[in-house]
Amino acid sequence: MPEQNLIYPDNVENISSNGSKIYLPAFLIRLFSHITFGKMKEKYKSEWIKLKHHKNETSLLGALCAMEREQNELTKLDPINQQKLNIGKCITLSALLDGKVRLFPMEKGKKIIRSFCIEVTNNVYVGYETSDSFIYFIALPYSCYWGYFDNNYVFHPFDDPNIMFGIPLYPQEVLKEIFILKQIKSHKKFIKKRIMLLATWNLGHHIWQEQPGIDFLRENHLLKKMKYMYYFSDYFNMQSYLKKFNIKLKLKINHNFTTRDILIYCTEDVFFEKTANRLLEFCKNNSDISLSKNDVNIIIALRWNQRVWREENVGIAEIINNLTEKYERVSFFIDGFSKPAGNGDGFDSAEKIQKDKENMLRLMENLTPKALERIHSVIGKNCIEKVKLYSEASLLIMPFGTPEHYNWISRKPVVLYGPKAARDLSIILNSSVVIPDLKIDSYLIPEKYILNEESGNYSMDWHVLYEAIEQKLIQILTQNALTFKGD
Repeated sequence: MPEQNLIYPDNVENISSNGSKIYLPAFLIRLFSHITFGKMKEKYKSEWIKLKHHKNETSLLGALCAMEREQNELTKLDPINQQKLNIGKCITLSALLDGKVRLFPMEKGKKIIRSFCIEVTNNVYVGYETSDSFIYFIALPYSCYWGYFDNNYVFHPFDDPNIMFGIPLYPQEVLKEIFILKQIKSHKKFIKKRIMLLATWNLGHHIWQEQPGIDFLRENHLLKKMKYMYYFSDYFNMQSYLKKFNIKLKLKINHNFTTRDILIYCTEDVFFEKTANRLLEFCKNNSDISLSKNDVNIIIALRWNQRVWREENVGIAEIINNLTEKYERVSFFIDGFSKPAGNGDGFDSAEKIQKDKENMLRLMENLTPKALERIHSVIGKNCIEKVKLYSEASLLIMPFGTPEHYNWISRKPVVLYGPKAARDLSIILNSSVVIPDLKIDSYLIPEKYILNEESGNYSMDWHVLYEAIEQKLIQILTQNALTFKGD
């Protein structure tokens, strides 16, 4: 398909169906009737009737894609990257609705005969092989259209084949995996099942993009089309949520696999309050763990593995020591690495959790006896427990990164700090571009106080962070006093 035809038209929402119907050749029906009997024969007859009367769904596809395009415009990306997002979602929805690949809604579409899931250098791709032996790919975690391999295995990138949203891509490595996977024998299926895929190891992207993707499907009555969910890490124990939609879950150990069924990877790039509310309610109902209701609880999330604050052990200890001396009934909870609430673990969390606990012990060596009585650990709690604990805290102190996505759900006052590169991303994550209807009281330590290093680590005078924390704490204590008097 020529690339100049891949622009979304302005009137896509008004596109109507061409009136064609999906049907199977009569000889196939006769063949299935001869080789099956009893319940199996009735099953195929039933599926034939459903297919025979199934209306062409390009009108629905056009409406959904128009809505998605309008939402993606909130991201204020350049036109090429917006097209990558829009085409990626169009492919996803087309695969879900009628098992075809379309790059824009008015296309006739190509029938999907096989799906691929391929991981190369920690990047995951979903690919669809069509009836003409072309393979179209969406690159994760942003679910962007990447390009296609033709039937001679020549790669045709939509844009730069080597980079996407700052993520390096490797077409030739993907091609090697295609050759390996195509050697695997799999049965052709008369009725292809739709399989929802949760494929990112990154908890932040899971909250930001995969969870809103689930809500998109649910709200548009598309979740009921799914038969299974394949996942690599079940962060929020989705089995207990999805069972009411009759979706079965299957843990995949290997990222690289192929199937005759149709993989559906649905993400969103804007995070709405409705998703935050759903996850918060779900986590509160599925965890018994709680913080003390008698104290002002401050959660301090630390990063010891990357983007390291050089003075962290001493700096955090000094902050806790000083706040302990000045304020009664203030408790501190140290947070670090999390583990999934369900099955699957792509990060070797047990090992990282152990290292975080060892680092916390080193921090505690710098605490006063009084401060030691006020400090607790929530390192290693699972994701559901973390959200509930964050929602009960009075104040959050954290470096830029994944804990911010937790706070999209709990929405507590937060003081953020870290190196410049991560700070720039955090500004976007706290803006109406990504969270248009969430109100979060966020304070970012000014860049002028951060001394960046080439490695991504940094130095910062702990007094700067202390003053920002104390200012927030005074506001909270004042508000608590006013609330108490009002009661």
